[in-house]
Amino acid sequence: MDLPLESLTEPARYPAVQYLKDASGNTGRLMSVQNALGDRGHQHGLRC
Repeated sequence: MDLPLESLTEPARYPAVQYLKDASGNTGRLMSVQNALGDRGHQHGLRC
């Protein structure tokens, strides 16, 4: 089941969330998530 991009970016606002796991094998989706997180992901050290 693929979650909508908004469902993945919302938890990134919280410092307790440090990682996102994607098991789809779709590297394009991973890049979309990283782009959507932008600075929010880097501010909290979020890793994909």
